[in-house]
Amino acid sequence: MAIDQTDITECYRRIHRPLHNVLMRLLWDGPECQDIAHDAFVRVWNRAGTVDRAALDSLVYATALNLAKNRLRWLGLRRLVGMEHADAAQAEDASPGDSPALRQALSHLPQGQRIVLLLSDIAGFSTAEIAGMLAIPAGTVSSRRHTALRRLRIFLDDSDG
Repeated sequence: MAIDQTDITECYRRIHRPLHNVLMRLLWDGPECQDIAHDAFVRVWNRAGTVDRAALDSLVYATALNLAKNRLRWLGLRRLVGMEHADAAQAEDASPGDSPALRQALSHLPQGQRIVLLLSDIAGFSTAEIAGMLAIPAGTVSSRRHTALRRLRIFLDDSDG
């Protein structure tokens, strides 16, 4: 069944904060995360006639993650051409509960592992939901999460010692 304005409003109230938390740990730029979350909701709303209510949360997350990946590619290009000074303001936008060590550890994870970890441990999605969102097998989701957690533990243990 297609979604209506009430559905998108309830979805926004339900997932905006956890979506922002996931995006924040990918981009570390509060205003950019807000823009991406907003754009994701607008893009889903523009397809309201074809969106199934049961898949709404997953579709918003998947859309936001795709937009964030595009942003990360763009930032990589900026660094490649020597414009990294323009991105220095991002360092000021860390979430209050994030230690610098955790932020650095997350930044060392490959993007696929980081996204799976954030979707499972920050957003609370199940393995099956993440697999559907990212269009990868559930076993791959489990493997990426396990490897990401192992790498985080190693990195954080090394930074403590």
